[in-house]
Amino acid sequence: MIIKRIKKILKLTILIAARQIWKLLCNLYNLIREPVVVIKSLIKSRDKSQIFLVVMVLLMPIISYFLARIVWDYYRYGVVIKDVGWWFGAAVAVQIPWGREEHFAGVVDLIRMRALTFDEESLGVKMGVREIPEELAAAARAAREELLVAVAESDRDE
Repeated sequence: MIIKRIKKILKLTILIAARQIWKLLCNLYNLIREPVVVIKSLIKSRDKSQIFLVVMVLLMPIISYFLARIVWDYYRYGVVIKDVGWWFGAAVAVQIPWGREEHFAGVVDLIRMRALTFDEESLGVKMGVREIPEELAAAARAAREELLVAVAESDRDE
């Protein structure tokens, strides 16, 4: 008895979802062809679920852009590693960037305490190893200290 009801509910759910998806695709297709007519017909029909779905599809690029900007700003100001560490218990950098965006010159390896540069002509295939520049030395020492503290506090049994 209960299994039959569950099967009927699942069948109805699938039919309703298929109907909503079909209507949404039709509305989106027509929205591209005749936007004013589709908006007027949606308002006239008062089908709130379709209005919601169409609005969400239209707003999704804007929402995605703002979310990407937030994530980029987190990355840019070094917050991502701290947030990942908060969620997963521990996260530390093993390399720090040397410059950003068009001023990117390489990375500083915190394990070996060396600066790695990449050849632009070979598109990064060839690497150069050199001493850490003075402007990054203090940041590299601080980041290495964080790395060593995190390693010392970690437990192999966990």
